[in-house]
Amino acid sequence: FFWSKLADYYVRQGEFEMARSIYEEALERVSRVRDFSILFDAYVQLEEGVVEAMMELEEDDDDDEKETQEQDDDDDWDILLQTNNESSDIELALARAEHLTARRPLLLNRVLLRQNPHNVGEWLRRAELYT
Repeated sequence: FFWSKLADYYVRQGEFEMARSIYEEALERVSRVRDFSILFDAYVQLEEGVVEAMMELEEDDDDDEKETQEQDDDDDWDILLQTNNESSDIELALARAEHLTARRPLLLNRVLLRQNPHNVGEWLRRAELYT
């Protein structure tokens, strides 16, 4: 599937924003539920991988900080500023993953409406999603 291969290429290059952009465009254009589920699962896997990697980096940094903190206590403010940035990055990654999973029913409904825009039942389900 072209979209997932292209996004995977950008993930391997380390360009996660470009990969997210490709997944978002793919989810907007896909017209079959099967294709949607493949793309959505790959997108969720990307977001989960980013969260896991950031958490591992934070754990590694915490271990390194403990070792360097014993050596010098002069850079206390720098350590505090770095920790805040890292924790906010993790919070942002978690928020992205949660937002993606929360949007799944609406995105799936869009795919079903693209298949048949005259399906009244799907339009009613879409209205329920917004309430």
